[in-house]
Amino acid sequence: MSEGDEQDQQNQRALAKMADDLAVNTGATVMLVTHGGKALINADEVSSHSSRGGGAVTDGARGEYVLRSMTKDEAKRAGIEDAEERARMVQLVCSKGNRIPPSAKVPVWLRRGHGGVLSEVVLDMTTGATCTTAALDDKIFEVLLDIGSGGAAKLKEWQTACEARGVLPGNTPGTKGQNMKKAAARLRDARRVVSFTQGYYTPCNPEPDQEW
Repeated sequence: MSEGDEQDQQNQRALAKMADDLAVNTGATVMLVTHGGKALINADEVSSHSSRGGGAVTDGARGEYVLRSMTKDEAKRAGIEDAEERARMVQLVCSKGNRIPPSAKVPVWLRRGHGGVLSEVVLDMTTGATCTTAALDDKIFEVLLDIGSGGAAKLKEWQTACEARGVLPGNTPGTKGQNMKKAAARLRDARRVVSFTQGYYTPCNPEPDQEW
């Protein structure tokens, strides 16, 4: 596909053009996977052109996503003391993207599981609370059961109740709002709640042999 010298800008430009031509001519989504630069090891905030080698390949790409390891400072703020658990934590960041919404640039924390499978986790850097999305969804669902009494509740009312009970992570109103919307969407996709017009949600009625 090119001469293979990652430091040569012409080689990197040819590689990016190959990927772009393939996408345009076939309609396929094309992804190039590269190693990140060493500067990422202790970076608290990821910027564009994080790939190792010449930056021409990033210039020619429509988007760039970076997967980086958790730093020692982040582990401390998240309340993660175990070295192995810290090594399992990685963050996915969109550092460049054409025509993507601002919400897509919010970093996502993931945890390496068996065989390298990644699952999303929710970290609260202010309280040091860490939980899986499944555990978080259970807590948020329980709040809806309590405030709705089997009926419907608006998303904002649901979120306020979650914040009052301290189950909704996030250190800013915007982050808390995003976490709430994501949890509500996951619960809806799992058919644990039903959404109605004007932002109302209600728990689904479980089958006779089903437990929440």
